[in-house]
Amino acid sequence: MQQTTHSPENSVSPQQTEKLVLKRGLFVGLILVMIDLFITILARLTSFPVRVMTSLMNVIYFPWSMVPIITNAAIYLPLLLFACLAYFLTGTGMARLSGGNVRAASLTGLLAGLVLGLCDLLISTVILFAETLPAINQSYPPSILEETRFNAIRDTFFYTFSLLVLALLLGAGIAALGGLLGKRSSNAKRTQV
Repeated sequence: MQQTTHSPENSVSPQQTEKLVLKRGLFVGLILVMIDLFITILARLTSFPVRVMTSLMNVIYFPWSMVPIITNAAIYLPLLLFACLAYFLTGTGMARLSGGNVRAASLTGLLAGLVLGLCDLLISTVILFAETLPAINQSYPPSILEETRFNAIRDTFFYTFSLLVLALLLGAGIAALGGLLGKRSSNAKRTQV
């Protein structure tokens, strides 16, 4: 791997770049977590997913097995779109600050995606054990209780790990694309000087 050294062309030292990656990655990740929390709380308080599913089922026929997938997509699509924008802008800014370092931009997006994914895992686990499983225990007869609880736990962790992987991949990839744009504008600034 090629080492980046502090030179007139590179405006930030490698140690400063590492600190910037950590600070920016955590900051963007925590902002995305707050948005995720807001969307989750709003969806639970307004029963938005139920209304979306009812409206969709009146217009489009799809099997009942698709209901959780479509519901989660309706809830988390705005978060993923905003996350993509945040990753891109973070990558662009990071590359500009680090003198065109696309690797730093990609690592910043990866760290932001990791923070989002791990916090979402924690939030989903708390909701599962504090709200969903007690509701299942009260609502279902003992004959299907174990299977229903198993399905709830499996589905929660499947969706959460899917979001974690998606956040990591989108974070690194889209921030790298933003980093390429930031590198280009960083190179343009250097040639004008």
